Amino acid sequence: MAGHIDSGNREQRLLQELWLEGTEDERRALTSMLVKVLERDDKRDKEIVDRDWNH
Repeated sequence: MAGHIDSGNREQRLLQELWLEGTEDERRALTSMLVKVLERDDKRDKEIVDRDWNH
């Protein structure tokens, strides 16, 4: 994760700091939360596209 950070992006810097400071368990928890958020956002985006496509 740390090798793919855009140092000019505040959100990416925050994630990098959380990752670097976290224990292995904390890193797993962070990863799990990020995956949940991304999956939820992807589902929401698909619902919007489907809704717009069917109208």
